[in-house]
Amino acid sequence: MIAYLLTDTEAETYFKNFLLSDHCKKYYRPKTRDYSPVEYTKLLISKQKELVDDEDYEDELMRPQDAEAKLFDLTTCTNMVFEPHGKRDDDVVTGLNGISVATSSQKAESYTIRLQFNHFFQDIEQAEYGALIFKDAKTDAEYLDSYQFIEQKKEGSELVLKVEIPRKYRKIGCQLMIVVRLVIDADRGLYFPYPMVEKQERWLAARVPIFNHAAVFIPEDFMSSEHIKYDTLENLTRVSFWQNWIERLLNGTN
Repeated sequence: MIAYLLTDTEAETYFKNFLLSDHCKKYYRPKTRDYSPVEYTKLLISKQKELVDDEDYEDELMRPQDAEAKLFDLTTCTNMVFEPHGKRDDDVVTGLNGISVATSSQKAESYTIRLQFNHFFQDIEQAEYGALIFKDAKTDAEYLDSYQFIEQKKEGSELVLKVEIPRKYRKIGCQLMIVVRLVIDADRGLYFPYPMVEKQERWLAARVPIFNHAAVFIPEDFMSSEHIKYDTLENLTRVSFWQNWIERLLNGTN
């Protein structure tokens, strides 16, 4: 817990480690001559391996294109809000010690999902999205049919989606994942999330349990705000990707 509390936010990590960071004197200041902007840019790129000297961040922050894409990730949309709909059960359970505890649980029949975009989102037609299910902790995700989306609209700068959960997935262990990207310029093939050098087609995603349970009584709904991950569809649909991400988060290295 202490390690988690002392861990930098993603924004702090970015500004400490990207190519132009001056944290720990990483910012390159040649004093031998005056450089034009073009010359200085070329010099920075030639020194990028030295400037971004932590291998944990080389993949995303060393190259200027990747650093730009990462910056827009951090400033455009960072959380996805999930609101479950379905029958809720509140119960009282008595343990072996004779102590009674009130519990709450809910099997989601559908979810309303909200994403707040700080940039780029002007029209509902820009939104491309999909719903996937992780059936368990060992199996990669599988797509739901597009007709499971029963609502899609734009409210201010928010994208609002509603997806129905098929009955066979309304059980413990199943998780819903939503993937989204925005079309910025269809003619140029430009999307948000922006491409990275080695990840040309990127999406944003978050996932949530379909069966929610709390060992104490929860007076409010099981609404949650889930942190968004950005990556390729190939990676996002792998159960190992999310397991590795959770491990990095708990270890304070994400």
